Amino acid sequence: MRVQSVTGENMSRKVFDYRAQEQMEIDVQFDQLDTEQKRRLNEALEQIQQETAQAAAERAVRWVYETAVPILRRYAEGSGSLLTVEVQEGNLVIAELRNDKGLYLRGEDVALKSVLALAAFAEVSTQDGEVVLSLTFDGEKLEI
Repeated sequence: MRVQSVTGENMSRKVFDYRAQEQMEIDVQFDQLDTEQKRRLNEALEQIQQETAQAAAERAVRWVYETAVPILRRYAEGSGSLLTVEVQEGNLVIAELRNDKGLYLRGEDVALKSVLALAAFAEVSTQDGEVVLSLTFDGEKLEI
């Protein structure tokens, strides 16, 4: 990938070029591999895919903490709510808003609505006389 930046007066532009620049050796030599080499290559491919998926899930969890949690904190502060955030095994982030008066979304709560849309699961319930909004963010499903 090549990145080209062009800046000037009243102008900023970036070009991200993902076109293939060169042919990879694996593309040329795959048919020449014997069965054992293909098996070993397949094992390496599976390991690379697992590592890549885990890194992406961890990046998504960090992203939720860096972007979604501050939005939830501002809403909790403005609405007088209790916010708890917990990371669970499997790259899940559970955020819970609690309020004894109710939770209201206004038209101008655009950022909060965006956070709600990112949740893999949302539940509204009542517990101990409080309204509870529980949001589950799945790092393995968020493509960040």
